[in-house]
Amino acid sequence: MRLFFTCALLCVAALRQLNGKDVSDADLFCLANAAYEANDYAGAICLYNQIPPLRQSEEVYINKALAEAAMGHLGPCILNLRRALILHPCNFSTINGLEILLKNYNLPVQKYGPCYVIGHLFSPKIWILLLIGTLWLGLFSLTFHITVTPLRKHCQISFAVAIAIGFFAIFALTTYAASTDDGIIIASTLAYDIPSMNGKPMCMVREGTPVDIKDQRNELFLVELPTKQKVYVPRSTCSHVSVLP
Repeated sequence: MRLFFTCALLCVAALRQLNGKDVSDADLFCLANAAYEANDYAGAICLYNQIPPLRQSEEVYINKALAEAAMGHLGPCILNLRRALILHPCNFSTINGLEILLKNYNLPVQKYGPCYVIGHLFSPKIWILLLIGTLWLGLFSLTFHITVTPLRKHCQISFAVAIAIGFFAIFALTTYAASTDDGIIIASTLAYDIPSMNGKPMCMVREGTPVDIKDQRNELFLVELPTKQKVYVPRSTCSHVSVLP
């Protein structure tokens, strides 16, 4: 059965090269699901990865996470669950599964409750535009309240609405900024205090640990651990959560 799916993967690659056309994402998804059901988890992951990153859906990331978990790959499993949450932050099933997974492995647990959902309903750009719009609404409401007497009651209501939406947008932006751990350690690695792997290691960082990626030095990432300690780790052991290239 695994030989079959290996051949299927090779055929997909050959068709893409010979025809110059992409094989349907839906076909790849079905093949990957069939490979997963046949317990060929490595083959399933390879097929899921054939789908271009910008076209991978929440279901693809969740299925990849399940396949990685079945192979005992904790870091990639958490990474894919986090990517699924970027695409659908209101999926409480994924949120609960991720929190349980982190607790079971004694990893730092970031709360993905209502505050996280509110902060990630829209991108920061949308929240900023909403905040600017409410500032303008509040300014016009205040101006008309002072200059146009018949509209004072309506201006008071619109001003109150602008204040409420503005505070909500500020809260959302603050919540978004508080959850900026944009990297996951996908394989346990030694960490160093200098941008070189020739020095003495400071500590071991476990796979699945969320980190803030601060800088890149050749083949190393400077990351901030949940303990606020800044260390260097190999790029091959750390990955951005963002689904964008």
